[in-house]
Amino acid sequence: MNWTELSELSELSELSELSELSELSELTELSELTELSELTELWLIGWTSWLAAGWLN
Repeated sequence: MNWTELSELSELSELSELSELSELSELTELSELTELSELTELWLIGWTSWLAAGWLN
């Protein structure tokens, strides 16, 4: 194996590490968004039921 092949291999491994990192960050962003939407949904449900209770009393 010569130097050119070695440098190409190291570039490839760096690229694969980068793509794995970006996939991971996309996944964490997605999970954060999901958590956020769940919280928003819960908040809306709570607010709506509070409003309904207010109208009924």
